Amino acid sequence: MKNRTAAGLIRMALCTSLLLPLGGCGAKDPESRGSVEDAVPGDTETKDGETTPTEAIPTMSDGDGTIQQSPDAAFDLYRELSDWSFTFSSGAGGWATSLYFEPDGSFHGDYHDSEMGSTGPGYDFGTVYTCNFTGTCNDYAKISDGIYRLHIDSLEYAPANVETIEDGVRYITADPYGLEDTDELIVYLPGVPLSQLDDGFMDWIGVQHFSQNVGESFAWYEDYPEELPFVGIYNPAQDGYGFSSFPDCDHNKMCLRNMAKMPGVTNRELTIRDDGTYYCEDRDDNGYITIKSACIPLNDSFPQPYEDLEGLITKCIKALPGQPSPVDLYAPDDEYMDPALTYISGEPIRYAYWEEGSNEDTRWCGGIFHFDYIYGADGSTSNGYAQMYMFSVDSDSDMVHNEFMNAYLHSLAYSGSFEGLSSESPDTGKRWSIVYVSGGDGNGGILADLVVWINGDDIDTLKEYGIDPDDVCNDYAIGGYDGDYRSFRLSPDCPIYFRFTDNIFHRYQSYDEFCDTMAESGYDRLFYLLLDKDENVVAMYEPYTP
Repeated sequence: MKNRTAAGLIRMALCTSLLLPLGGCGAKDPESRGSVEDAVPGDTETKDGETTPTEAIPTMSDGDGTIQQSPDAAFDLYRELSDWSFTFSSGAGGWATSLYFEPDGSFHGDYHDSEMGSTGPGYDFGTVYTCNFTGTCNDYAKISDGIYRLHIDSLEYAPANVETIEDGVRYITADPYGLEDTDELIVYLPGVPLSQLDDGFMDWIGVQHFSQNVGESFAWYEDYPEELPFVGIYNPAQDGYGFSSFPDCDHNKMCLRNMAKMPGVTNRELTIRDDGTYYCEDRDDNGYITIKSACIPLNDSFPQPYEDLEGLITKCIKALPGQPSPVDLYAPDDEYMDPALTYISGEPIRYAYWEEGSNEDTRWCGGIFHFDYIYGADGSTSNGYAQMYMFSVDSDSDMVHNEFMNAYLHSLAYSGSFEGLSSESPDTGKRWSIVYVSGGDGNGGILADLVVWINGDDIDTLKEYGIDPDDVCNDYAIGGYDGDYRSFRLSPDCPIYFRFTDNIFHRYQSYDEFCDTMAESGYDRLFYLLLDKDENVVAMYEPYTP
């Protein structure tokens, strides 16, 4: 099984006021979806007793601001499968199998494989293998939460290896690749942890959906979420045969979540609508940090990304409850950008950063945006969904490190479960310390030597630590590094972020991954630690050090 790794994104400089977060999924009936303008005005009472206008993101039908859950007895696997379009493909070559379910358990699909180099007399334009098939399912059984065994009752298609030539192309009928030699399929629903999926399925799907060739060098990166963000179908009779899927219905099916928790914040509002759009807001008691995660419907009043990306992002931001207009918003549009700023869990994203307010009230903001459009019969894409994950921070607070906020976005991932949208954490940080870390202490903590970051023009402090000002480069120095290590205990929810790793998407790491990375590094690395009142580490990140 693949190790859990992180979705990534970050802006680089220590002083930058950054950005980032989002993703969405689509539907096929534009008329059935509401829009931001269609939202019903109203107020939603939040956890801290405040009232927030919700004209952009209306509350659910029961109005209680909580997640609606369907009881197990009401769940219909066939209906769920009918909301998705399935594909079995390697991503290489010209072949694929498409599969579609109906709510009654029937299904249909097709397989094709184009071999344009396979020519001969009468078929100068190549050879195509094809199979159109139909079938029915008559039973399914629950194996465990989110995992089902689906029984195939019938599967019909034309006999294989029948050749015809039309318009210079040889067509050869074939078997339904991916569905042969079995009368049962394993179904994995969105939200199932990847650790519970069959290794054969993951070996196939991982390459297709959670890996990318990115950047000018087309380097290969893996970016696995913790949970499956779509419905997967696995043929157990053919080890490694796995169908992935994308939403094909009139409501949003996925969300962008943070796999880590943010120390100090609590959830203040959580609304999930029947169409799958949602709004989640977390913030700390002092107002230093606000985190918003949302999905809104798009319509033809929103510009297309290729037409006006900054205008599109601005309109999405302003659609959220109580959200001020962004100031000096910047959204780069460069196909050769840092890959950690262009993909999450294999999905393409956009990022932006901006400011709110002015002077002493200025807040630094950043966000990541995913636009999922519905293609009409004429190829138009005016409807769909936008998913957003944004932060805003008080620019004057000593408790807020912009680098950490940007690092926090490296743990974003797509999920098919709406549980865990909030970044609420039981931990609260009291102060930041900078240390050199040598690795784990063998007891679930870290070994670290407390040091001091000294600005290059702070002559007195440089002399205090025996540093010659003429030896300072890059406008800073580290003082107090004496090899006097002590153990620091990590809280269970402590997020760990590296800035410099071999795989740019894996900056968010588990404790075991952290220990492995430190061992492979072979040298001490500089980290900022966020400590609680008991000196436990509740967050840590590696800063930018030119």
